[in-house]
Amino acid sequence: MPGFCKMAENTGSFLSCHLCSEIFKDPVSLSCNHSFCSSCLQKCWEQTGNKNCPIC
Repeated sequence: MPGFCKMAENTGSFLSCHLCSEIFKDPVSLSCNHSFCSSCLQKCWEQTGNKNCPIC
């Protein structure tokens, strides 16, 4: 899934994942306080080969 980690347009909702722009599904919060769907974050980490925050 090329380009999955590119940050999605900010919808302004605190209930939306920054990667898929959908309402959180199984949300996880990183130590930097950014939140993502668990599956979106896992896909992003697999694509990039690191476990950094996709926003930071």
